[in-house]
Amino acid sequence: MNAIAATFHSFRTVAGRKQIQLVFEAPVEQTGKILDLLGTPDPGGSKWVGIAPLQLDKVTEQKPEAPAERATARKKESEPWHTLKLSKRAAIMCGEPMFWEWANAQEAKRLGQENCIQIDDAEKAAMWLRWRTNVKSRKEYDTDEAAGRRYLEIERSYRAHRMEVERYGEVSS
Repeated sequence: MNAIAATFHSFRTVAGRKQIQLVFEAPVEQTGKILDLLGTPDPGGSKWVGIAPLQLDKVTEQKPEAPAERATARKKESEPWHTLKLSKRAAIMCGEPMFWEWANAQEAKRLGQENCIQIDDAEKAAMWLRWRTNVKSRKEYDTDEAAGRRYLEIERSYRAHRMEVERYGEVSS
């Protein structure tokens, strides 16, 4: 069964119509999965979906954290970037939307055409990175010196791009 685990947050009535809007919250990391499942909203139409409560004994209940709590937890646990295993660095990088955009631009430049691939989530970014570095698993970056060098070349290029964006705003790839 395809289902999305989310917390019911609130609802409101829709003025002039006998309808209500329901607001559910899910972790941002599930965005790709959710959009793959539901598709993007269409302002010109609607799509029926089912909503059902989950059995709490079957789901690990997680209290949504406030942004400040997440930031504090991250700071306590964060390790210097250069001390992380390459596989962990690659996983973090693949979760960054800016990396997805950069990877799309790299392929467009390489193939000489716009919109040739669509990397729009962490899993697609990981697939692209594994393909570009010729590995089956990002863990190979930690055990295979040549694979690690290929990964580091991509990471350096992306980080240089990211620093340029942070310093000067959007730049041409």
